[in-house]
Amino acid sequence: MPTVGRNSPCTCGSGKKYKKCCGGPGSTQNAPVQPAQSGSVDLNQTNVSPPSERLLSAIALHQEGQLERAKDAYQTLLRENPNGSDAMHYLHYLGMIEHQDGQYSEAIRLIEQAIKRQHDIPAFHCNLANAYTQAGQVDAANHAYQTAIKLAPQFHQAHFNLHALRVRLNDVDSAIECLQKAVAIAPQNPIYQFHLAMLLDYSGQPEIAAKHFERIENVDEVSRAMLDAWQYIKG
Repeated sequence: MPTVGRNSPCTCGSGKKYKKCCGGPGSTQNAPVQPAQSGSVDLNQTNVSPPSERLLSAIALHQEGQLERAKDAYQTLLRENPNGSDAMHYLHYLGMIEHQDGQYSEAIRLIEQAIKRQHDIPAFHCNLANAYTQAGQVDAANHAYQTAIKLAPQFHQAHFNLHALRVRLNDVDSAIECLQKAVAIAPQNPIYQFHLAMLLDYSGQPEIAAKHFERIENVDEVSRAMLDAWQYIKG
C-alpha cells in the first residue's frame, strides 16, 4: 500500500491536504462538518495501515466536496471487500458523510461499526463523539472523547472538542482544563488560544486571558477579527 504524500488528501477525511491537516503543525480537527481537527502528531495514522490508492481517490472526492460521488465510491469499495483491511475506513468515512448531511444516527451507526473492526484508532472515537454531540447524547460523547484521549493523549483536537462539550454542560472550569491541554500540545493554534482566553476572561481571570490574547493579536486578519469581535461583545 502507498504511503500518504504531503499533498495527498488527508486520510482523516477532513477535506484538506495531509500537510495542512494531520501532517501539519497547528492544524485543528473538528466535527465532520469540517471533518476533523488533528495536528502536529499524525493521530489518524495511529494504529492504521496506509490507505489504498482507490481509497485515496475516494477521499479526494470527499476533499473536493463531491459527497455523493465519494459516498458511492466508499460504498462500492465496501461492497467489493467488506472484510478487507480498509473496510473500517470505508465505514468511518461513510459515517462522516452522514454527519455532514445531518444524519447523526446513521453516522453513529456507521462509525460504531468501524470501531468494532478496530477499536484503537483515536480519530474514530473523536468523530463518533462529534456525532453523539450533535445527536444530543452528551454522556456518550463525553465517553468517546475520553476514549480518544486515552488512546492518544496528544490528540489536541479531542481535548478541544471535549472543551466545547463541557461548555455546553456549563462546566467552565473543566472546559478551561481541556483547552489548557490543547494549547499545551498545539501552542501555535490561534483558535485554541482564543477560546482559552475568552473562557479565562469570562471566568474572571482577565490578566491570564490577556496573555493568550496577546499571542494571537498579530497572527493574521482572522485572529484580529476574532479579538475585535470579543471586545465588541464585552463592550
